[in-house]
Amino acid sequence: MKRPLSAVVVVLVVLSLFLSASLMVQGQGQAGTTLSAYKTAAGWWKIYRTYDWSLTKSVTPLELTIPQGQSGTFTYTLSATRTLVLHHNNY
Repeated sequence: MKRPLSAVVVVLVVLSLFLSASLMVQGQGQAGTTLSAYKTAAGWWKIYRTYDWSLTKSVTPLELTIPQGQSGTFTYTLSATRTLVLHHNNY
């Protein structure tokens, strides 16, 4: 099972702090020695998703009788529905 890079970084930081605190408490070691650590890392996470889409269109009113010289109004409604088909994480 792959673990995210952030979990590895957290473990390294905690371990570094524990070792640093341990050296301070014990007070043992040669004078002038220091412990230092550097971390360079770049994490990434890609998400792949595939959707199915369905569209429906409706009109109100379905029919309208308009006298000559007059105008009428129709209201169109377009509805889109998205359904998740595939979801894949890539660490």
